[in-house]
Amino acid sequence: MDTDKPIYEYEDTPSLVARTLIVSRFPAFEKHILEAFRNSSSFRELCEDYQSVFVCLNEMSLPDNMAKSFDEKYLKELKHELEQEFFQYFKLFKVQPKPKI
Repeated sequence: MDTDKPIYEYEDTPSLVARTLIVSRFPAFEKHILEAFRNSSSFRELCEDYQSVFVCLNEMSLPDNMAKSFDEKYLKELKHELEQEFFQYFKLFKVQPKPKI
């Protein structure tokens, strides 16, 4: 773990956008998300993975996407699996999640 690195070191990377997405998805966990983001490279990677899936799913909503049905189903399953990983972190926070829908 890289606990001694300040959060501003990650502000020029896609991680910051990913972190913002996760905070907006799970606002009740903002304080804990920021702490986990600061202290855990694996949590930052989880945030980035989630953002990648989120972006792909949004792009699939475009009407001209031909491979939509198969890929969308796969990406939704992947998104669900990533959310389950977040819930594993959230269990450590001892706060019940209230995801924004």
